Amino acid sequence: MPITTDKGLCGGVNGNIVRECGRIVSNSPEHSYFIFCVGDKGQSALKRTQKNLLIRAAQGLQTPYGYYNVAALADLVSITADQNECHTISILHNTFVNAMTFKVTRIELLSYEKWMEMQAHN
Repeated sequence: MPITTDKGLCGGVNGNIVRECGRIVSNSPEHSYFIFCVGDKGQSALKRTQKNLLIRAAQGLQTPYGYYNVAALADLVSITADQNECHTISILHNTFVNAMTFKVTRIELLSYEKWMEMQAHN
């Protein structure tokens, strides 16, 4: 799930996320991937490079993001993941390093099955 912008900013900010998304997919051909993109810039780029994997996109989200926006997006991601039998959800986003540099960060979300497994051990 790459998190990109809807407009503005330089190409590198969104381009780094799109390239990292492509690297992840190409470095693990044994896995099946689906892409749920947040942001118009990422969707536009991924339509060209990963069209067969792009299953859904969310654009024009009202900013600043509040609880209700994020809760609705999380629900949509959850429904999409269930419909496509996804076992893991990864979020790709930019992390601020300094005024000239952002680095792409990947976060793996805990699956429902792993969460239930952890609860059984506690």
